[in-house]
Amino acid sequence: MKSRKNPPQTLEGSVPFTGNYALEYSAIRSRLSEVLKRFGGYEAAIDDLYLDQIATNTIFLRMADGFLMSNKANEYTFTRMADAKVKLTKIINTALNELAISPRSRLTNQTEAGLMAELKEIVLRGS
Repeated sequence: MKSRKNPPQTLEGSVPFTGNYALEYSAIRSRLSEVLKRFGGYEAAIDDLYLDQIATNTIFLRMADGFLMSNKANEYTFTRMADAKVKLTKIINTALNELAISPRSRLTNQTEAGLMAELKEIVLRGS
C-alpha cells in the first residue's frame, strides 16, 4: 500500500512553498489578513488556519491550471485535474465563508457580502 505524503503544515512565519510560489503565498496571505484586520475582529489563532488554506489551495489551483494547459495532460490526467480543481475551489470558498462569518463581531461596520467580495477579489487577483 502506498503511503501519501502529508500536506505541508505551516507554522507562524513559515511558508510551505519555495521560489515564486513562496512569494505568491505570502502576498495572498498578507493581503487577506490586512482586509480582516481592517474589518476588525481578526483572531490569529483561528483565522490564520483559514488564511493558510486559502493561500495554499489558491496556488495549488494555479498549478493545476498550468498542468491542464501543458502538453503533459492527457484524457486521464485532464479529468483528474479538473476534478481536483473543483475540490480546491470548494475548499477555498468554504474557508472564505468561514472568514466572513466567524466571528460575527468583525462585521459591525461592513456587511458580510462586502467582506466576501473583497476577500474573493484578492484570491482571484493573486499576487
